[in-house]
Amino acid sequence: MTHQVAPFRATHVLHLTVDPLQLEIAEAMERGGPAVTLFEGGVPLAAGGLARVWAGVAEAWFLARPELTPRQALAVARVAARELPRMAEGEGVRRLQATVRTGYARAAHFVEWLGLTPEGIMRAYGPDGADHIRYAWVRPW
Repeated sequence: MTHQVAPFRATHVLHLTVDPLQLEIAEAMERGGPAVTLFEGGVPLAAGGLARVWAGVAEAWFLARPELTPRQALAVARVAARELPRMAEGEGVRRLQATVRTGYARAAHFVEWLGLTPEGIMRAYGPDGADHIRYAWVRPW
């Protein structure tokens, strides 16, 4: 099946998660910086982008349908590996950071596969008080 990449729109989140926080901040995600959505057959599979923190620093974010097939997951990974550095370059980012909730091995593996390195644990960081791991790319990457 053919995949298409399109600019991210807040309404895409409705197809990717039922998390109330993500639904609440979807419009801010659309305005926060460059972002794209990967579609298959007109259905969003995943979305990701950058949220500007300040000049030269951005936070990476990513959402994916939980029921991706292995073939779809590979397509998502390929698009992320291509688009994330392109977005960071286009924004003049010298530091790209991301957080992953502790215990979420699949997400940790994904961001490490993308080349981000762990920097430490952020205690009680999540909206529910969960610990998260801070990851970052620092130029040159």
